[in-house]
Order: sequence, then structure tokens, then C-alpha cells
Amino acid sequence: MRQFVGYGRYEGPAAQRALAELYQSLRLYMNFFQPTLKLLRKEPVGSRTRKHYDIAKTPISVCWTVPRSLRRPKPTCKLSITP
Repeated sequence: MRQFVGYGRYEGPAAQRALAELYQSLRLYMNFFQPTLKLLRKEPVGSRTRKHYDIAKTPISVCWTVPRSLRRPKPTCKLSITP
């Protein structure tokens, strides 16, 4: 969150409302469109640990790769989620 709004101090009800609105939009952006890496395995190499990751995928694309029979019901989202 601080990467988007900075590290300044925000006080008062107006700032709180603005941050809440921004957070709501950022939550959707991060949860649907920001790619993440999934750790596949770790292997010890001497005194270090080498990590192997899967290719970067967005959370929504991972969700759609799950078979339909195993999916949980989708919550309804009333906001537009176009990046």
C-alpha cells in the first residue's frame, strides 16, 4: 500500500475515506492481475538453499486452471475489475 501512496502521515476522516477507497481498488488489482511466483521446491546446495519457482501467473489464471468440480463458489463482485 505504501508503495502507491507514499510514507507520509495521513490524518482525518477525509484521508481515511480516500485511503479506504484506494485500498479497495488496489486489493482487486493485486488479487486478480499482479503475477506471483509459487515456490515449487527447495534443495540444499552446500550451506545455501536453492529455490525453484514455477513461472509467474496471475491469481485469477491459477484459479481458472483448477478443475470446475473442485472450485469453490465465486463471490459476486460489484466493482469493475478492468486493469
